[in-house]
Amino acid sequence: MPDVMALTKRITQAGVRPNPQISTLIEDTRRSTRTTTLQLNQPIELGGKRAARIDAAERGRDAASADFDAKRAEIRAAVMTAFFDVLA
Repeated sequence: MPDVMALTKRITQAGVRPNPQISTLIEDTRRSTRTTTLQLNQPIELGGKRAARIDAAERGRDAASADFDAKRAEIRAAVMTAFFDVLA
């Protein structure tokens, strides 16, 4: 179950938009001719990339949940078999 819970958190992470980036550029070190550039970039996702990330994270969570349920059923069947073997 911890894997399923961790994968549920990945859905939230998948939905987060990219962080803006800031950069600086300083050309020429002399004070009188120095040029300083400050740049701010914000990636804009197109083509459904964010929705695809969320969908992939949801599918991963669903697969882990199905695997967990299968393991639980397998253990339950083994316990029931052992119980009836003891009774026999």
